[in-house]
Amino acid sequence: MVRTTAGLLREYGASATSIDRVLAHGGAPRGSVYHHFPGGRTQLVEEAVELAAARSWR
Repeated sequence: MVRTTAGLLREYGASATSIDRVLAHGGAPRGSVYHHFPGGRTQLVEEAVELAAARSWR
């Protein structure tokens, strides 16, 4: 989900990257978002940005 979110952020921007869009592209069940990311969309987006930043240093 984090990689999917990072890709969607890059393609569509933060305002257009919704949980629904992440789920549609990643195929994960809705409950898994809130299980793995109790902070919801905010936490998921933050972790995706951190992942993208870490990859850009390689």
